[in-house]
Amino acid sequence: MTVVRIPKGQLRKGMYVESVECPQFVFSKRRFILDLDEDLDAIAAAPAEFVLVNTARSKGAMGAASSGKANGNGDAPAQVDEVKRQKAAETLTRSTAAVKTGFTGFATGDIKDIQAFAPVSRDLIESMSEGPEIVLELTRLKTKDEGTFLHSLAVGALMASVGQALGYDEATVELLGIAGILHDFGKLLIPNMILNKRGSLSDVERQIIRNHPELGYQRLVTYPDMPGMVLDVCRHHHELLDGSGYPQGLSGAALSPFVRISTICDVYDALTSTRPYKKAWSGQQAINWMFEQGHCFDRRLLLRLGEVTDGAGRG
Repeated sequence: MTVVRIPKGQLRKGMYVESVECPQFVFSKRRFILDLDEDLDAIAAAPAEFVLVNTARSKGAMGAASSGKANGNGDAPAQVDEVKRQKAAETLTRSTAAVKTGFTGFATGDIKDIQAFAPVSRDLIESMSEGPEIVLELTRLKTKDEGTFLHSLAVGALMASVGQALGYDEATVELLGIAGILHDFGKLLIPNMILNKRGSLSDVERQIIRNHPELGYQRLVTYPDMPGMVLDVCRHHHELLDGSGYPQGLSGAALSPFVRISTICDVYDALTSTRPYKKAWSGQQAINWMFEQGHCFDRRLLLRLGEVTDGAGRG
């Protein structure tokens, strides 16, 4: 089966739609022949930018979708290996469940050993090595219920991949994946009524959310044998090289290479994710934007991140 990812504006009747890149509560139909005007209109009105189309099951000529310009940038559409896609999807489903269980256990204190996340990190590393474009595409859509967990998996996968690109040893790469998975652990300690609030946050609520790195660190530091890298990333992933970050306003040499990796991966995933309230940027747009932010981000590491994500489904 051949699946292409096309801008929704290039959809035509007769195409077989595998999925629309928006939350299911916005447009719930999956795997269908597009033959109704109402479906075409609904997709046009949805926040999705792209749609996955199965060329083999589509009726008639694919037109623009098979013209080699389907991604809107003049490039040939990404050809999706269905076997790899299915394997990656299964890995992410299993990993999401494991992260949910692990986070709950860490929050209650029932689990205190990061080895609970080691298999997840190894699975992410394997999936990224087989097809980073598939992993990044599958984690791109963030729903309210799964958003925190998918973001954690995406950041873990990106951090481990950057670590590999930098030549770190296997144990360090695996730990980078775990640190990425746990970087937002503190958000699980924030009341859901604030974390998932619809509408604007008050100044007090905004400050509570901004305190999640410290909340996560203060909990994790009480657990025995917690690696320094995990604590460092959890507490400082919102710090910036120029000192304008939080919670401590650290700068320059005070920020470890691991924290610098976590910062760019965290921002990259945030900018390239699709959410009900925002459009996703392409990967290149995200990296370009970080390059333009003065001395906030480590540019050497940004180049490595660009290599890791080059050609991936996010740009």
